[in-house]
Amino acid sequence: MLSFWPSFSLLIVFLVILLECRAIAGRVTLPLGGFLMVFCYGAIGAPVLALLIQQILIGPGTDPFRMMPWLIAPPIEELAKALPVIVLAFLTREARRLSIADLTLIGFASGAGFGFVEGNLNALVNGTLPGFAHLAGLGLETGNGGVFFAGHAVATALVGLAAGIGLRFLPLKIVYAWAPSAFVILWASFDHGIYNWKLLNADSAGALPNAHFAVELLHIASLKGQLATWLLPLGLIIAQFFEAYLCSKAVGQRRDLLLAREWRPWVINEWLVALLRAPLGRAAFGQTLGYFRLRRAFYLASFEARRDPGDPTWTRHAHALEERLKRERSILFDPPPGTWLLPFPVLKTYAAEWAWRMRWVLLFVVLFVLLFLLGPRSLPEWLRQLLYGETFTIAMVSAGLAFAVWRIVLFIRQPRPDPLAAEGAAC
Repeated sequence: MLSFWPSFSLLIVFLVILLECRAIAGRVTLPLGGFLMVFCYGAIGAPVLALLIQQILIGPGTDPFRMMPWLIAPPIEELAKALPVIVLAFLTREARRLSIADLTLIGFASGAGFGFVEGNLNALVNGTLPGFAHLAGLGLETGNGGVFFAGHAVATALVGLAAGIGLRFLPLKIVYAWAPSAFVILWASFDHGIYNWKLLNADSAGALPNAHFAVELLHIASLKGQLATWLLPLGLIIAQFFEAYLCSKAVGQRRDLLLAREWRPWVINEWLVALLRAPLGRAAFGQTLGYFRLRRAFYLASFEARRDPGDPTWTRHAHALEERLKRERSILFDPPPGTWLLPFPVLKTYAAEWAWRMRWVLLFVVLFVLLFLLGPRSLPEWLRQLLYGETFTIAMVSAGLAFAVWRIVLFIRQPRPDPLAAEGAAC
């Protein structure tokens, strides 16, 4: 018998929460598909990385349940989830091409993927699924109403928000840029650890224990774990406002870059223009959204060129984006009408080409996702022993590592995008 729960329901919940945060984060320069890729890392790479590091640190001959859930696991999990933010924000040359909203959503997507896997395991063990309160609170988790955890998505999104603030507003030194993210990782680890500790040490009646006075004081200062959830949307909105203000001062009033029915390059105006163009078809709608993302990238590049005049790369990059915007605006100012659905022969050819490009992903879906949806009791005994045995596990790990190495080699062989003409999404 097929069982789509909890996987399907949890996937819908985290997708809705991701769209909630996307609605708040209006000034993005990356397409939605990029965040879905980070979601996959959070669902696969982050849990595997966290488990491996935990096993190494625990070592042989120690009780894994003594301190791991509340002292060892939280900082490891927070660092594993925040790895995409750390790499993109602090280990790449193109970090300042990304907006604050980009880095926040990258962290949110990675944490949402991690929470999706953990929610699956919790549902399998406890049979509980998130409800409306979980959805309205961006994934807020509560324990007996006395202790809270903002959730994996919000905690990592705060790391991304802090990274964006450090890169955009603080002095141009890596020490200053790192400081806000390091503080948020420590804060998220504390909230996560005290949440786990209180729930694991609750008595039979459900009463939560009290920690040391200093620890409880810090816990109260974080509103018992709720502060992070409410700080994320508020901080994201304020940070985007100041980012937009600084970018507008650097660029000025560029009415030559506005589309029809735009009076200002505001996010709410962009959404209105995009909705008005929806009847023109999929191409006009998608290209209009892409134009808005490219224009935000140009504004960011212009601000960084003014902020760092000693680096001529920013000026050349902003000029290249400006020329590209002018070319695209000449086409998108009054786009021709189209359709949302392609003609059937074209759609059939496109679907066949897409299926061939995604053949390995589709094979994985057919063989493993559908198999995962089957309840263990519905499988024959010999098949259960095979799937849950050591031989099959070694074979899957070996195949996964070989596939990963193969894709990494192919990626390295790809030519790098033009650092001047390409926007942040391409880089």
